[in-house]
Amino acid sequence: MNPQQPERDRRELDLPGWAEAEAALQAAPMLGPAVGFSRRWRLHLTARRARHARRQSLWSLGLALGGALAALAAWVLIGPLGAPADMAVELAVRVAAWGRGLDLLLGLADALLGALPLLPRFVGGLWLLLTLGWLSALWLASLYRLSVQEIRNGG
Repeated sequence: MNPQQPERDRRELDLPGWAEAEAALQAAPMLGPAVGFSRRWRLHLTARRARHARRQSLWSLGLALGGALAALAAWVLIGPLGAPADMAVELAVRVAAWGRGLDLLLGLADALLGALPLLPRFVGGLWLLLTLGWLSALWLASLYRLSVQEIRNGG
């Protein structure tokens, strides 16, 4: 027994017949590896190393290809640097496009604010339609319940 084993475990091992079982286990000869075990293990290890090397090479190739594609996409999106005058003209065109977009948004906001007095009428009409729709659905459900389904009296 291990001297550093807790006292509780030592008491559990003092069961009747435990010492005989432990002696029988220690007297039994140790089994050797099965025939061909080391050859099978070496083959397995070699195959596993080959799979690992193949996986590593595929990862390296994939990351290199992904990096190249990312660099190509950045180059296409940013574009090759041109002359400063061309860059200034392109910047002016973009600023003008943003200005036109802002003008369009302001016109849309003005149209929506002009239609704001009509909003309560629209919401009121929509509310009326929804209310009538729910009341119609409730009425149809009660007609179905009364005419098609059998209602039991008193349970």
